[in-house]
Amino acid sequence: MNRFLPFLLLFSLTGFAQQKSVYIINGREVDSADLAGVKVKKIDVVTGPRNTGMHERAGRRVLIVHLEDEQYNLFGIVTNERGKPVQNAKVNDVLTDACGHFYLKGVKAGSRITISRKGYADQFIDVYKRPDDLLTVQLKKKS
Repeated sequence: MNRFLPFLLLFSLTGFAQQKSVYIINGREVDSADLAGVKVKKIDVVTGPRNTGMHERAGRRVLIVHLEDEQYNLFGIVTNERGKPVQNAKVNDVLTDACGHFYLKGVKAGSRITISRKGYADQFIDVYKRPDDLLTVQLKKKS
C-alpha cells in the first residue's frame, strides 16, 4: 500500500479539500462515512473535463477507490419491523434459520449483499470492511 494513501483519504474526508468529493467503489457512489476503517489499495482522482458525465458529477472531484483484495466471513440476523426473527429469508444464496441467523463465507470487500423474503421489500448492503459486530438487517413489509 502506498504510504501516502491514508493521508490523501484523511485529507479528502476531513473537509479541508476545497471542492466536494464523490467516492466511487465498484461503480457505486458511497458516503465518506462508509470509508472509515476501509483498507484501500489505490485511489484514482478524476478532475476537470475528464469527469464530465462520469456518474453525472461534472465539476466535482471524483475519487475512484480500489479496495484491498480481502474476504470476510459474515454472521448476521434478519428481523422484521418488530424485531422478530425472519426465517427462510434469502441472504445472497443462503437461507436464514429459525432464529433468523445467517452465515456467509468469503464475502469480498466491496460486495453487495442482497436480502429478500416474500412479502418484504428487498434490502441491499454494501460490505467494504468486516463488520465490528453481528450484522443486523431489518426487513420492512412491502407496501
